[in-house]
Amino acid sequence: MQENLSSLFSDNRGIIVQPVRNWILKECDVNKDIDIDGLAQITLPDMQIPLFERALRGYVKPIDGKAYYRFELALAPNQPIGMALENIPNSS
Repeated sequence: MQENLSSLFSDNRGIIVQPVRNWILKECDVNKDIDIDGLAQITLPDMQIPLFERALRGYVKPIDGKAYYRFELALAPNQPIGMALENIPNSS
C-alpha cells in the first residue's frame, strides 16, 4: 500500500507518504462468515447493535454464489497500526 501511494504522489523520498509503521488506524471491520442454507438466507434478520465506540452487525452476504451470515464488529482503535493490530482479537 505504501509503495502504491508513494508512486501515485510521485513521492520518491517518503516526504508525503510516511512509512506504514507511522500510520494511525482510525477504523476497521473485523468479520466472520458462517455458511448458511437457502432457508436461513430468507429467515435470518439483518441486525446492528451499537456498543461503546463499536457496532456489531449481522447480515446475509452472498459470496461466489453461496450464502453466508456475516458477523461484523466495527472498531475505531485510533492507534498506530502495529499496536492496533496486536489489540484486535483473533478468533477463528
